[in-house]
Amino acid sequence: MRRFVYALAALGGAAILTAASGYAAGNDSNYLPNPTLTPGKTAKVDVDKLCSANFAAPALSDKKKEEALTNYGLGRDKSEHVVDFLVPQSLGGSDSLDNLWPMAPKGEFGADKKDQLEAKLHELVCSKQMKLADAQKEIRKNWVKAYRQYVGGETTAAK
Repeated sequence: MRRFVYALAALGGAAILTAASGYAAGNDSNYLPNPTLTPGKTAKVDVDKLCSANFAAPALSDKKKEEALTNYGLGRDKSEHVVDFLVPQSLGGSDSLDNLWPMAPKGEFGADKKDQLEAKLHELVCSKQMKLADAQKEIRKNWVKAYRQYVGGETTAAK
């Protein structure tokens, strides 16, 4: 079904992608990137640098954002999606298209929930309670499941 939806989106059906995937409650896959398009590429990083008080992730260029939207068949449609890193730069995520995807800014598992998970995993890595590779694997595999495990509990839809 997802491949069919992506094919429709590539043919100009961006609204179909949003409606069909729905970002609806009850199905984690609605909130996860297509693993073929976004496997979650990482970069070689030094954990001490990631955890330093001076660490600041560089901003993602508009060109990269447009490429990520186009990769998902959404063209320049920014109204329904935000471009995000599957593995955040704060956990060594790359800025390549293999790590970028358009996600819902709101909803049961919108961008705000993913930001909370990223902060929690960063905290666990920097306090040496979790290895960086394990944090990357958790967020790459199923960030919604990781959210439930590390941030806690079911959520309600954001308004």
